[in-house]
Amino acid sequence: MSSQQLPNPSQESDSPKNLKVPSRVSVLTIASALATLVLFSAILIDAFAMPFADYMILALTATMIINAYVFISLMELRLAAPLMGLKSSTLLWLSVAGLVIWFSHNDALGNVNEIFGVDPALLPLTVSASTFMHVMIRLKNPCIAITCILLIFAFASYVAARWRKEFPHFGLSLFANAIGFMLILSMIIYVIEPDRRRNQILYHIAHQGDFNYKSPCSNYSLDAAILYLDPMREKILIAPKLVEQEPTTLLTHPLLARVAIPEEFKHDICKYN
Repeated sequence: MSSQQLPNPSQESDSPKNLKVPSRVSVLTIASALATLVLFSAILIDAFAMPFADYMILALTATMIINAYVFISLMELRLAAPLMGLKSSTLLWLSVAGLVIWFSHNDALGNVNEIFGVDPALLPLTVSASTFMHVMIRLKNPCIAITCILLIFAFASYVAARWRKEFPHFGLSLFANAIGFMLILSMIIYVIEPDRRRNQILYHIAHQGDFNYKSPCSNYSLDAAILYLDPMREKILIAPKLVEQEPTTLLTHPLLARVAIPEEFKHDICKYN
């Protein structure tokens, strides 16, 4: 008769699967608090015009990602836990996400073609960025609804916790998440949704990733940015190079700085020596 060692109950209770929901909520609360502190530090840097534009972009991006992750985790723990194991629910969300991305990609192709007047496939990085922006535009109304729901549940959870004389972990997490979604909403409304601002950002991205700043074409000076229009690299689109300044504030960052987009781009043949 072989002897089999029984598992230690303390080891089972320490496993990740057996972590209590309040402990997970506490971890998410800490993550929300850190994201909020990073956000306020970025706001202070911008308010006092400190020359840390790169840090502000990184801080705002990290804040939005963390808050989106915390929101999804909290909803999983509190509301959607019974549905997470259903394959039909997963397939439904994947189908909705696929449709949103597909429609956004179609809008992105038209957006890039409108700016440059060429086949969008020639500017893959710009098309990817434009697709992301149009996905965010489609998420504006859900973000408004999520923000309102978060504020309502945060207030209700805070009152309930204070009535039970407990620390309002869940309520504070929801409130911090609401602040993060307000940031996402402000970015959508004031930066991404307006056509002029979105096109300026895409123009910066095109120059950084799709245009060639060191072209071997002998018939154009080094002041010209060139986009090849055919596999033989003979036909080219010419645009003036962007002179990027050292960013000092958020609005002077290379991605957010205002720039004049040419109404028409010159096309020519590249001559090699």
